Amino acid sequence: MPRLALALSPALLVGALALAGCNGSAPPAAVAKKQADIGPALPAAKGSHDDHDHAGHDHASHGSAPAEALPADEGEAHDHHHPETLAELVGELDKLVAVVKEGMEANVREKADAPVHELGHFLGDVEGLAKEAKLPADVETAVIAASEALFTAFDKIDIAIHGADDLAKVWGDEAAGIEAGMKTLKDAVAK
Repeated sequence: MPRLALALSPALLVGALALAGCNGSAPPAAVAKKQADIGPALPAAKGSHDDHDHAGHDHASHGSAPAEALPADEGEAHDHHHPETLAELVGELDKLVAVVKEGMEANVREKADAPVHELGHFLGDVEGLAKEAKLPADVETAVIAASEALFTAFDKIDIAIHGADDLAKVWGDEAAGIEAGMKTLKDAVAK
């Protein structure tokens, strides 16, 4: 009798999945999470893009923040643009840091959340753009170290945003390091 139960188990599993609507392309709704719920975005490879079709939908279903939470030029038309030069990247980072600072100091999670994730994507581009910029070796090394320190700081901020921490306090703890990292980046592109 136990062998019959074992033989039927795969059939029962397949049947249950079919009845539940599993088509193998997505996890069950209870398991699926938005990127905003799972932590900072991992740095994307330069030129990489989502592996799904964007036709016929906007990015609201991807956990994107409302347009007002992003810098003015990043609103609804956001298309995963990645700056092509280090100078352009530093300019974008500077805008995002300002938005995060406002949200953190005001203790408004929704305002800081999406820009923190965008910062994570952009910081992943720093090393490649620094190499393309043909900076002096010591400056390139400092830029890469600054981007890594910024990523670490914004990871802590992201954890606070998704936790119960006082955001203004967390920002206060990380602000000096963020300012120093941004100064290194700005100095590198000012030369």
